[in-house]
Formats: sequence, C-alpha cells, structure tokens
Amino acid sequence: MRLFTYVARENKQYMKEVGFYVSYDIEVYSADEDMPVASLEDVFTDFDKAQEFVLLCNEYQLDPIHLEEFCLDYIQ
Repeated sequence: MRLFTYVARENKQYMKEVGFYVSYDIEVYSADEDMPVASLEDVFTDFDKAQEFVLLCNEYQLDPIHLEEFCLDYIQ
C-alpha cells in the first residue's frame, strides 16, 4: 500500500535577471489527505529531471520529513 504520492507540478516563474521561465515544484500527498502534506517550490527547470525525482520518491516511499535533504543530495 502506498502511503505517499509525489508529483511534479509545473509553475510559471518570473525573475528580474532572467525573465519568465518554467519550473517544477514537488508536492507530496498522503493516502488520506487531499492537500499536500509537504512541498518544495521552484526545484527543477527540467521536466525529465523532475519526473525522475518523483519516480524515485514514489518507488522508495520517501518519508516527507526527508524531502528537502533528499532533493539537495539529488541535485548535487
């Protein structure tokens, strides 16, 4: 049984230095919640990397308390 579902959400951003760009937020849902139980904003600019990341999180059922640390490790 899956406890958590990770999804990548497209988000349009604006930064004065670069203008408009698309980034992907990571959201985590628990099996019994309609609202995200955790999220990170503006994490990836590459859709494939965002999808690969959420696939790993879903496969290993990463506990959301480790999301930020796992994300930092993944990006580096």
